[in-house]
Amino acid sequence: MADFRTTVDVPASNWQMTVGDTVFSMGSCFSDEISSRLEQRQVECCTNPYGVVYNPMSLERQVERIVGRVMDYPSVEIVERDGMCHSLMAHSVMSGATKGEVEDNLRHWTAKAYDKMKSAKIVVLTFGTAWVYKYMRFVVANCHKMPSSEFDRVLMNTSEVSLSVRNTIRMIRQVNEEALIVLTVSPIRHLKDTAHGNAISKSTLLLGVEDAIKRTSDNKVGYFPSYEIILDDLRDYRFYAADMVHPSDVAVDYVFDKFMDTYFTDRLKQYAKEGKSLWQLMNHRPMGTEIEKEKHYQLVQNKREEYNKRWGVSI
Repeated sequence: MADFRTTVDVPASNWQMTVGDTVFSMGSCFSDEISSRLEQRQVECCTNPYGVVYNPMSLERQVERIVGRVMDYPSVEIVERDGMCHSLMAHSVMSGATKGEVEDNLRHWTAKAYDKMKSAKIVVLTFGTAWVYKYMRFVVANCHKMPSSEFDRVLMNTSEVSLSVRNTIRMIRQVNEEALIVLTVSPIRHLKDTAHGNAISKSTLLLGVEDAIKRTSDNKVGYFPSYEIILDDLRDYRFYAADMVHPSDVAVDYVFDKFMDTYFTDRLKQYAKEGKSLWQLMNHRPMGTEIEKEKHYQLVQNKREEYNKRWGVSI
C-alpha cells in the first residue's frame, strides 16, 4: 500500500545529552511547550528568562543583556500603561507596579539566566517571526498592547536574520564554549501578519538560519526541523489546537519525541521515561479518605527515593 505521508527523519546528533545535563532555551512560545515536556521528564531546563521572544533581533538583544550581565536599563525601555510598568525588552511576566519593581525583576532573571546559560549542555533558540517592531528607533521584544501608531513595523531580510543569529551564537560562546546550540523555526503560524506575511516571514527565517549555519565555523551548531515536522510530516488540521494556529498537544508530543531521539542518549531516554511516570504520580490528586491520601503520599515518597537512588539525582 502506498505511504500517504511524508516522514521527516532527523538523524541522531553527534553531541547528545545524558543524565544530569541541562538545557537553556529561548524563543517563541513553542520553546515553552518543549521545555515543559523536558521538566516533566526531570530534565532541568531554563526557558525564556524574560518571557517569550519572537524575532531574532530581540532575542539577540536579550542574549547580549544576559552575557554582559547588564543591570542598568535605559529610561525609554520602561513604559507605563494602565497603571502598570512594562519593559519593552521583555514579556509582561517582568511587569510590575513600579519602574523599580520591573528593574528588580530584570536584574534577578539576568543573573539567573547567566548562570544557567553558562552551565547548559544544549542551548535551543526558537525563532517565530522575522517581523520586528521599533519604538523610537530601537527594536522591542513586546509592545504591551500600546497603540500601533507608536511603532514602526519592519520585516527583517535574510542577511539581517543571518547576521543576528551569528551574533547571538558568538555571544553565547563567550560564556559557554562547549554547549550544542540548536536552532529551530517555530511551526506556530502568525496569522496576524496575514497568511502571505506569515509565509514570507517563515521563509526569511529558514533562509537566514541556514545561511548563519553555513557561515559559522562552529561545528556544534545545528538545526532541528520543528517547522518541517509539523508542516510537512503531520500536515493536517487534526494536529492543531482549536485556534487552528498552535499545534495540538499530540503534535508537540510528536515533535518532542523526535527531539529526544536526536539529542538524548539511550540512558537519558530511560531516565526521562521513568521521570515522566514519577511526574504523573506526583501530580495525581487522590480522592477519598485521609488514610487513602496518606497512602498515596507515602507511595510518592518511596518512588521518588527509588528514582533518586537509581539515577543519582535529587528530585
